[in-house]
Amino acid sequence: MTSRENSAEPPRTAPDGGRVSQRSQERARNFLSALFMSVRTAQLHDPSNKAFDNAVRAIHDSAVDLFASTGEFRIQFVDDSAFLNGVRLRFAGGTFATLRTLRGLLEQHAMGGIEMKSA
Repeated sequence: MTSRENSAEPPRTAPDGGRVSQRSQERARNFLSALFMSVRTAQLHDPSNKAFDNAVRAIHDSAVDLFASTGEFRIQFVDDSAFLNGVRLRFAGGTFATLRTLRGLLEQHAMGGIEMKSA
């Protein structure tokens, strides 16, 4: 996971020259949704609760799917936008508030994004 950088400038380009497949973009949206739901579940339930376990499994599975689709990924939040490997993700209108809340939750922990690479 990455710390929020001082710059509010969006990433310039994706590592592959600006192309991120629609499938990868959908998996990134699913990952962010699972992350949001996992954080909310963790706020409400004890780690011994089955709901907590299910939330951890959901975020793990969505991260694995996204990683399999991209080979590695970086999701960055800049203002009210999210970027997958430098490409802006589009969200449906109702998802905007969720994205803003997730960004705020991450910023509370000095995080401006999430990154997963192979070792």
